[in-house]
Parts: sequence; structure tokens; C-alpha cells
Amino acid sequence: MKSIGIQQLEAIRRLKSRGCNQLRRTVYLTFVPDEELGGVKGMKPFLLNHNECNNHHSEEIRFQDMNIGLCLDEGIPSCSEDYLAFYDERRPVWINVHFHGNAGHGLALIENTAAEKFRIFLNR
Repeated sequence: MKSIGIQQLEAIRRLKSRGCNQLRRTVYLTFVPDEELGGVKGMKPFLLNHNECNNHHSEEIRFQDMNIGLCLDEGIPSCSEDYLAFYDERRPVWINVHFHGNAGHGLALIENTAAEKFRIFLNR
């Protein structure tokens, strides 16, 4: 997700501009087309050290040598100071919900309709 990548780059820029040039661990940012290509030319060759783009230059960093302690995936962008963390891949979860009551009508304000119950459910 491009917006998350921009936020990560901006966070590093801000750290550097505030004089934070030495962290306890090395921070790596990887931008790979994993979801778009099914991992075939994204993280998979990187993890297996089959990086066709580098042609094994002397400055190449091998994944096994990186000593990864934490990996953050793209997640969801946040416009506030809150950081949303997920422990699993986001995916749709389908549920069936049934609400019983009058169907209602545009000309009458009927109490306790199925739509009103549904709205209360969604607001929670």
C-alpha cells in the first residue's frame, strides 16, 4: 500500500531530522510486489537469497544475516497518533444476521422496525 510506505519513509525522515541517527537495531524497509505477483518475485526470492535484481553484488545483504526481530506489514493507514496492529492477514468474514420486526414505510414512523434494529447493531 503506497500510503503506508510513504508514512514509513516519512517516519524515518523525521527521526533523522531530529538527530536520531543511531538506533539499537538496523531498520530495513522493503518494497516488493508481493500481493500483486503472489510472492513469486516479491519476498520469496528475497527470503531464499535469489535476488535477480542485484546479481549478487558485493554489498548485497542476505536475509539470513539480517537477524529480523520484528516485521510490520502494510496494515491500515492512520490519520491520528493511534497505531493499529493486526496479528493476521485482513480478510473478509461473512456473517448472516437476521432482524425481525416491521418492514416500515416511508409515510409512517413505525417503532421497532427491522431496519432500526439493524442500525443499532451496526452502531455498536
